[in-house]
Amino acid sequence: MRRIITIVLVLVYSVFAFQTTTQSTNSFNKYLSPQNGVSLYSGTGNTTLPLSTGIPLTLSYSSNITDNARSSNAIAPTGWLGLGWQMNFGSIVSDHKGTKTPTDDDYVWISPQGVSSKLLRPHRIKYTYYECTASWSALPDFDNLVPVKIGYVDNFNINDNKKSENFGYVFETMIDLPYDGAYTFYGSIDLFVGKKQ
Repeated sequence: MRRIITIVLVLVYSVFAFQTTTQSTNSFNKYLSPQNGVSLYSGTGNTTLPLSTGIPLTLSYSSNITDNARSSNAIAPTGWLGLGWQMNFGSIVSDHKGTKTPTDDDYVWISPQGVSSKLLRPHRIKYTYYECTASWSALPDFDNLVPVKIGYVDNFNINDNKKSENFGYVFETMIDLPYDGAYTFYGSIDLFVGKKQ
């Protein structure tokens, strides 16, 4: 009877010892993917480490450095992180167009993948404020008037006026239309000339 109990205990222990986990993937398999690991074709290693959760900032390493290792630093310079290391982050590039005024500058966002897209500048809406000493009975020709103030705002507002009547604003802005096609724009304004709307 004692031998039967010992054999049963050894058999039960062996079954639990060879039991595997229910996970379908091994944690090492992430290094065998073509995007983030060892290339099955060339054998070179490539891995990416996320450095932040709030912004897309990654640190990458590639072991394909034989050309850089055989060259002098003047011909094939290494990056500031070291041989094979690269930090991918986006950047904003500005084009000042050779002028001193910042109002005509263009800004371009270059993503970590190298895709560039034009950015709209803040304070892109130019306003020109006019005042009239007499009352306007019709919409005046603003090109023939002298402006009281010129500036830039984030959105359309008329909070900067000093008078409650007989004033006018001219707003100028640019709209970036990234796709060809038909666009329809709507606007509403409470325009009073005298007491008539």
